[in-house]
Amino acid sequence: MAGATYRHFGREAVSILRFPHMSGEEIRARCQVDGLDFLRGPIEDGCGVIGLAGHFGNWEIAALSATARGVPVAALARRQRNPLFDQYMKQVRDSLDIQGIPHSEATRGILRCLKEPTVVALVADQNYAGNGVFVDFFGFPASTARGPGVIASRTGVPVVFGDPRRLPGWRATYLVRFSSLEYESTDDTDENVRRVTSAYLAKLEGAVRESPEQYFWFHKRWKTRPPRSEPQLSQAVADGGPERLVGREQSGGGVA
Repeated sequence: MAGATYRHFGREAVSILRFPHMSGEEIRARCQVDGLDFLRGPIEDGCGVIGLAGHFGNWEIAALSATARGVPVAALARRQRNPLFDQYMKQVRDSLDIQGIPHSEATRGILRCLKEPTVVALVADQNYAGNGVFVDFFGFPASTARGPGVIASRTGVPVVFGDPRRLPGWRATYLVRFSSLEYESTDDTDENVRRVTSAYLAKLEGAVRESPEQYFWFHKRWKTRPPRSEPQLSQAVADGGPERLVGREQSGGGVA
């Protein structure tokens, strides 16, 4: 699986280089899309949508498959460490009509876009070293950003999960599946955040279990530990859990 994961992301790196040169027609031809009405329905009603994906398959193609079919998308864009690659990705999104939201003004930019009939695309599954919410991912507590859950709770806009996976074959083709992220809302914001995040990671885990070689395992997903959880994590090590995969010291950071 490790070898297949490297091969997958090597192929997708090449695919990303081609995105700016693809027309909307070619993107539509390369992407089968299921569940587009989960996005299109609220947009036609004048409502914003939170679109959540993970570092799985080719998460960039999820947004492209929607814009190529006339669905407006704004994406939160984290600055890349390599300035040339950062500028390149900005050109990719600009060329395909994806509005960029700078990470430095994330909350304000997201709320502004959600006032319009726009899908705000977020990829929020990596380890969050700040005040994250711990929910299970593959049976082990994983610190996850609270932002999507907080915004969903406060705005009440629909939340849709995107599952963009590459299909077999030498030619880059994809199946992008959109589905509603269902959770029962309460009057407690913290509980809503936990429910949204838990539903999100459950959807992502299901996708990863189907195509594990397409997940970004290189990131130290379980790096941040829950408070006072050493006995639990020691048992996780004994059981062959995520600490065995990422190393007991867990020094350094992953690729955002």
